[in-house]
Amino acid sequence: DTLLIYFVQIYIPTTIFDRTLICDRFVHDIVVRAMLSIGSDDFHQTRLGTAFLSLVPEQSLTVLLTGDTETFRARRDDVREDKTLDRMIDLYDELAGSTEVHCIDASKSPEQIHSEVLELLDQ
Repeated sequence: DTLLIYFVQIYIPTTIFDRTLICDRFVHDIVVRAMLSIGSDDFHQTRLGTAFLSLVPEQSLTVLLTGDTETFRARRDDVREDKTLDRMIDLYDELAGSTEVHCIDASKSPEQIHSEVLELLDQ
């Protein structure tokens, strides 16, 4: 399913139609969820993990909002009761350290975060 969705929603628009897409919760989320569910901190270094990460288009810009548990619980309803949040944050940070991911501190104001994202897009 993931490959089909990727092909239709990402590959065709970016490659064939030369479009720019902004995606929320894409390949990195799949990899972190897999790491969490199978208890493998190095899943992203396995063949399957590497295959998932190769789905990220070459000319993409990946931005990760980093922060602590309290910051995310205060801003996002979907993680307020998530017992795996601390571990998920650690896994995202680990994945960001081994891939080309730009990290922005989520404790900043939305205006500051927006400004930093725009600066990254201008590079």
